Amino acid sequence: MLVFGASERVLVASRGRIDLLSEVSGIYRSEPWVVDLPNGEHSNNGMALGADGFVYFTVGSTCDVCDERDPRSATVMRARSDQSAPEPEVFARGLRNAYDLAFTGAGELLATDNGPECCAGETSGCTRPGADRLLHLEAGGDYGWPAAYRGGGPARALAQLPLHSGATGLTIDDGLLPCADRGSAFLALWGTQHGSQESGRRVLRVRLGRDSAGGLAASETEPFLGPDGLAHPIDVAIGRDGALYILDFEGSVYRVAPTNVVSCP
Repeated sequence: MLVFGASERVLVASRGRIDLLSEVSGIYRSEPWVVDLPNGEHSNNGMALGADGFVYFTVGSTCDVCDERDPRSATVMRARSDQSAPEPEVFARGLRNAYDLAFTGAGELLATDNGPECCAGETSGCTRPGADRLLHLEAGGDYGWPAAYRGGGPARALAQLPLHSGATGLTIDDGLLPCADRGSAFLALWGTQHGSQESGRRVLRVRLGRDSAGGLAASETEPFLGPDGLAHPIDVAIGRDGALYILDFEGSVYRVAPTNVVSCP
C-alpha cells in the first residue's frame, strides 16, 4: 500500500493489479489504476513514490527461471502518479522477484530481490540456487535474471544476502535515526526452510556509503534483530518517533526504540 498526496490518495497492490482509493466526502472509493499485470509464481508487491512524480512498482517473474513472454514480467515498472501518461513503462528488468522498493535521500532507488531456487529436476538450465540481493536500480538497467543463473554472466548486486532468506520489506533511514544508524537500509528476511538448513527470519542492516567515484556502496551487512521472537518478518518502516517498526506475518507488529540519541555532528 502507498499513501501519497495531500488528498489522501491510496494505492493498494493485489495480485496482477493496483487499485486507487480516493477520499470523497469522507468515503473512500476504489477504481482500477493498473490492471492485467503478469503474474504466476510471483506477482506485484512493493511500491514507492519518486521525486520525479512517478510511482515505481515491482512485477515478479511468473516462474523460477524461464524466458518470459511478457516483457513486463521480472521488472520494476513506473507510472505517473497523476495518471498523465497513458501506460506504465518498464524502468529496470532482470529481477526474479523484486519485492520492495525504497529511495535514498539522494533519490537512488533500492530494491530487494529473491534469488532462484533451482530445484532438482527443473529443466530451466539453472545450475544452482541464487542468493537474494539488495539492488541499486538505474533506468534501463538489466540485473541478470534469468541469464546470470544459467551461467550467462554475473548477477549484479549492491549487497549479496543469505541464500533462501526470502528478502521482503525494505526501508532506508531519512535522518530520524540516531547517528550510529544513519545511512542504513533495514531489510526484513521472511525466511525459509530447505532440508535442515534454515535461513532468514530476521531483520538485517546494510550500512550504505560511497565508493571512490561517489557511487552508492554497501559498506557492511550485519544482523540487526532475530530470529528469536520473529516468525516471518515481512515489512519494516521507520516511524516519525525514530523507532523501527517490524510487521510479522504471524500477526504482530514490533517496535524497536532508538537508543543513545544524541546531537549528530
